[in-house]
Amino acid sequence: MAPAARAQPKPYPIDLAVSDCLEVNSSTAGMVQCLQKGYEKWDEELNKQYKKLFSRLNKEQKAALQATQREWMKFRDLELAYLTELYATQEGTLYRISLASEQLELIKKRALVLEKHNELLDMK
Repeated sequence: MAPAARAQPKPYPIDLAVSDCLEVNSSTAGMVQCLQKGYEKWDEELNKQYKKLFSRLNKEQKAALQATQREWMKFRDLELAYLTELYATQEGTLYRISLASEQLELIKKRALVLEKHNELLDMK
């Protein structure tokens, strides 16, 4: 097996559920709905990882995490507003799917960062 193939991470259950949903929902509305459900599930995962991480940190680390998360949430809101405005100027239904996909990836990335920090603490 090639090194790149071995380095591929195992798919997350949320991503598998989104893929399964997309396979049976080929309409634009169906695909957007699948991606929005994925966004909601990744948001739940983000909150789960945040709470787990927060409970494991010392006082100074908790304060730093809270500050970082507040700023990330501001960034998230601004990024979502920007993406909505950007895609609103595009014609065609494909752009609705692209917008939903970018929204999902934004929240997923943050959830995975918090998961990685929890894994770091697991190595102690």
